Amino acid sequence: MEHIINSEDFVNSFGKPLYLQLSPLHVALGTDKGVIVGFNYHQEIIFALYVHPFASDVHSSVFHCPVTCITFSSDSTFLAAGFMDGTVATWNLNSAKVTVGKYSALFPYGIIHPISLEARFARNAQGHLKDVPVSALSFIGGSNHQLVASDASGLVFYHYLFKKLMRKYHVTQKLLGKNDTNQKETAGKFVIRACNILPIGTVPQITDQMGVIAVMTANILAIVSVCSLNNASSTNPITHLKLSRSRHVFLNSGSSPLGSLAWYPCINLNGNVCNAKLAYAWNNVLTILEIDNGKIPENINNILAELKDKNKGIPQLIINRKARWMTSNKEQAILELKWLNSEILTALVQNPESTETTLIFLYYANNEKNSQLIEVGRDDIDSQQISWNVLDSQSKEHIYQGSFQIFRHTMMALVNSHSLSEKSVIIGKTLKWADKLMTCLAKKDFKAALIHACEFYYSDNYGRLILSGLPHTAKERHEVVRPFLIQIMKEAVTPLFEVESANGPLDETLLLYLQIITMLAKDSGGQIPENLLAILESIDEKYEDKHGFYQHLENFILSRQVRNLSPTLFKNLVEYYMKAGEGSKLTEMICILDASTLSIDMTLQLCTKYDLRECSVYIWNKLLHDYKTPLVVLMNDLNSSKYDEEQKLIVYTYMTYILSGRQFPSDDLLSVDEEKFARGQVCEIIFSMNPYSLLHGTVVSGDSVDVLFPQLYQLLKFNVFEMLVTLNEFFENPCLNAEGKDALNRQYITDALLDVFDAKKESFNQRDFVYLAIFIARNYPKYYQFIRISESTLEETVDRLCKNPDEDLHEDCELSLESLLPFYDMPNDSLLIEKLRAAKFFNVLFGVYRSKGNLRKALELWLEGRRTETSHSPDEKRSLTVLATTLESTFRRSQSNYEEKNQLTNFINIHFEELARYNVEDMVVLANTYNVEHHLAVLSCQDNKLAFQYLNALFTKYDTTIEASAKAQLLSKYIQLIAEFDPEQLVTMLANYGTFLRPFKKPREELKSFFKAKCFCGALSVLLRLEGRFQEAVNCLADAMEQTVENNENISSLKSNLDLAMSICSEAKDDKLWKFLVQKLVVFTGTAGPSALELLNQGIYQCFRKIIENGSGINSHQTFSKVFNDILEIATVSNVRSILQDVLVSFFFESETQKIVLTKMNREIYKYMYHLKRDIIKGWPVRNMRCTSCSKSMCGTDVSIENYSVWEDKIRERVFLGPAEETKYTRQLGLIVFKCGHGYHLQCLDGLGSSTVCVMCVPE
Repeated sequence: MEHIINSEDFVNSFGKPLYLQLSPLHVALGTDKGVIVGFNYHQEIIFALYVHPFASDVHSSVFHCPVTCITFSSDSTFLAAGFMDGTVATWNLNSAKVTVGKYSALFPYGIIHPISLEARFARNAQGHLKDVPVSALSFIGGSNHQLVASDASGLVFYHYLFKKLMRKYHVTQKLLGKNDTNQKETAGKFVIRACNILPIGTVPQITDQMGVIAVMTANILAIVSVCSLNNASSTNPITHLKLSRSRHVFLNSGSSPLGSLAWYPCINLNGNVCNAKLAYAWNNVLTILEIDNGKIPENINNILAELKDKNKGIPQLIINRKARWMTSNKEQAILELKWLNSEILTALVQNPESTETTLIFLYYANNEKNSQLIEVGRDDIDSQQISWNVLDSQSKEHIYQGSFQIFRHTMMALVNSHSLSEKSVIIGKTLKWADKLMTCLAKKDFKAALIHACEFYYSDNYGRLILSGLPHTAKERHEVVRPFLIQIMKEAVTPLFEVESANGPLDETLLLYLQIITMLAKDSGGQIPENLLAILESIDEKYEDKHGFYQHLENFILSRQVRNLSPTLFKNLVEYYMKAGEGSKLTEMICILDASTLSIDMTLQLCTKYDLRECSVYIWNKLLHDYKTPLVVLMNDLNSSKYDEEQKLIVYTYMTYILSGRQFPSDDLLSVDEEKFARGQVCEIIFSMNPYSLLHGTVVSGDSVDVLFPQLYQLLKFNVFEMLVTLNEFFENPCLNAEGKDALNRQYITDALLDVFDAKKESFNQRDFVYLAIFIARNYPKYYQFIRISESTLEETVDRLCKNPDEDLHEDCELSLESLLPFYDMPNDSLLIEKLRAAKFFNVLFGVYRSKGNLRKALELWLEGRRTETSHSPDEKRSLTVLATTLESTFRRSQSNYEEKNQLTNFINIHFEELARYNVEDMVVLANTYNVEHHLAVLSCQDNKLAFQYLNALFTKYDTTIEASAKAQLLSKYIQLIAEFDPEQLVTMLANYGTFLRPFKKPREELKSFFKAKCFCGALSVLLRLEGRFQEAVNCLADAMEQTVENNENISSLKSNLDLAMSICSEAKDDKLWKFLVQKLVVFTGTAGPSALELLNQGIYQCFRKIIENGSGINSHQTFSKVFNDILEIATVSNVRSILQDVLVSFFFESETQKIVLTKMNREIYKYMYHLKRDIIKGWPVRNMRCTSCSKSMCGTDVSIENYSVWEDKIRERVFLGPAEETKYTRQLGLIVFKCGHGYHLQCLDGLGSSTVCVMCVPE
């Protein structure tokens, strides 16, 4: 086609192409000579359309007007075109053609000529004006003779062509627009940016008959239905939507926005009806609208058929805004919009400050909750410059509507070129998924092909998938892509894994393969198909780095993404991990793999070969459903020298798993039926009363044939502890709750254990019997209702626990006895206590004494037990809780027993430090609750830190009701300890509790002596201050400050002492104290360092301020003068000049501030008092609504009109804040009401000779 349109013959015959339009059958090109050339999709010319017969002559000038727009009818049988001079012509493409030169030619079916301005106004003619270009043209619905056209003047017309008496006529009616005069200066205001009609879709809708058009101007979008359902030759315009331009649209200064729009009709997609959609854009902002077909009645056609006036039945369309998209750069402009399909919209975007364009593909993701436009691709159209046209020679505005078309995924565009016709045609299609794969394979880029295929398979970017031509649903897409993906994986193994090439590191490629295989396996029910396992085998052969291969495979197995392997892969896996010495990791992987996919014989042979006992057990259990054989084999291994002691313990682990209902060794829970079966097989062997043999002849080995429970004896003999731990966990299984003579329950197992130990005493050592005693002592109380044990056995159990010789079992034996004794009464308590004391079971003894009510003895034993412990018990918290509980019980009992109370008091006094050390706060709470006198024990505490913790908890966290004198002693001790451990809080504590200590001389004297000895001058001054000895307090602080200044250290203490001294002087209200303090500070400045000097100067300044602030009137000024004059005797003015300046500036500033504040307060107070007085007056009740003097009405409906006038003036004064106009009635009609309730006219009150008082209440 490009060759044809650039040929000299084409240009001479038809002209240069300007506009392009597509239909299912034809490609139409409109030229600057007014000819429409039709091509088929084989790119051959099949017709040429002329407006006038003589126009086919290239030398004729009959009609050489450029084409401005082209449109096809819905069935492609008619074509209509608009021209630069305002002409509209239609052709019947099925009519007979004539040959003009070497081309087939067609002449118009009908021509609608433009009209003159005179005809429009003089004869009221309707139509496009002469020389006004037709900018857009569309057929309505499925009609071939109804058109809607817009022109460059901003008018939209309806054209109806029809035959009558063998002649052709047309009817034209204006639909939209106001620029009837076609004034050039207003063309920019009325210009139509885009006009398009809703085409018919695959689902019939009432909108097909209504002729729904969308019209865009620079500022407005309108959606209007134009057809009359009563008469095809007339119109019935109805506006369904009118929108203004979005504020997000970017506008260059002095330019109006570009506009474009594109309809997509209502169709049936995957069984669902999709609403008709309109995409429209101003410059950089694109919006999607949808016509809600669901709101139109389904029987609308039946409703219209019954109406006489069908136009009244036309429904109002519900149109919703669904999505909005803006270009990444706001200066980019959208030139043209085209729908690729119902979900992909293409936007032709022009880059700023250039003519380059980009084609952007947008996926319209539409759902009920949220709809959006998502960019899924872009193409620069080979950097071609899309052609444009100009309708208005003055504005030179570029029009792109006829240069870019898309039909059925085929894109055609006119682009500018330097060829003869100045135009070229480019044709393209969206690249499909298979095309992308074939392109990669053709380039031998197998990795890229794999990545693309994988993306096509499981990507959730539906927009990109639909753009690539894949089905909507994942299931359909997987069925299509899967064979290709597997084939590519198969073909790519050799080139990708032979050498590390440009495809990247081999481990990345391997990881990609494993991810794809597991993804495909997941869609196949979790099992990897054979063809994919074959691919994995091929990779295993090619992959030289076996460690890397199996490391990646291990990760996928452990994450349960790979659940089955081929026999070859499984064999290689076992061999690799056994060579690497990672049998435990291999066992874990085998237990994760689906056992049903393993080869039983090969797996067992490999387990035997590499001594994988756990894997072998797993296979016997899982695949062969046999739990006996593994147990027998493991028990026989107990007598084998092949394994060490730790390896032989696997038999106990196996029994523990099975008896607790878990799979060995994976720890997965067994199903109920499987658990019952497995437990039965294991118990059948363990608790068999005779030697057990399997069907294939394997017999339990050992010297246990003469024992009643030979297998149980063999397991106990090898390791009593492990066997009893296994049975202990088995005891928790509710299956042992069964009763009956032959039922396996806890009683049966206990009897079996006792029989074995009794029959084979010589085979067990003392430690083994201790283990048995611990087992009985712990389980007998727990399952008391299920187990019966004789008194002698229980007594023997207690004896064994007490005689335990092993120190590491001491705590276990003690805890066991604690559990047993509440359920077993020893016949001899004294003997039991002696045994417990000999065994040093102090916790048990503690419990015994406590249960018998001898709490004091219990407490002594508890302390004794704590003293004997060499390290902290792991159960220390429980032990301390027991102590607190016991102390509480003891305190409670002692309330009613004076003797016990004295004993407890003595006990606490003796052991206070020990008890408090374990839990300080508990001791405080207990003493507070039951006997506050116990607090006094802290006074004799030798551990000062412990005493501080106790007293700190008492005074900071709790309140105590102890006697005042005793509290004073405690406070004295507490304050001394604060001085030692938290000296920063010392002064604060004294300030808080000093008042309380004032009546108690002895504690105060003790504190003063302590503070003097420790040189705590601040604390000492606080005490002296409390006693009213202000001079001594200040002297003390002055001495401390002097020492600080001389040593030039601890400046912070200097500041705190100075602040304290000033507060004491303020409290004392003694001029001598101020004089003394200031003189001292002035003296200190002579020897102070820089930092201390600044602090002292600030202190002098603060002293003078406080003298003024704390004094009253004249006295404060006299004190100030006196102190100032006195210090001048020991210091010159130069020494205090800066201080004096600061004082005077400060006072001046405060004086001025107070004057301003006082002025403002006076103003505000006056205003508020005025309002307050007015409001109070408003609330006065008037006794009589008539004047007390003349008896005429003062308010209400009886007053004259003049009263209302004056009232209105007053209201106006309030509203407008302006003075009311004085009238002659103001004084005459004024009213006055007194507090007594009497009221007068002002005029009447003046007549009575009074103006300020009520004459009724205040007689002369």
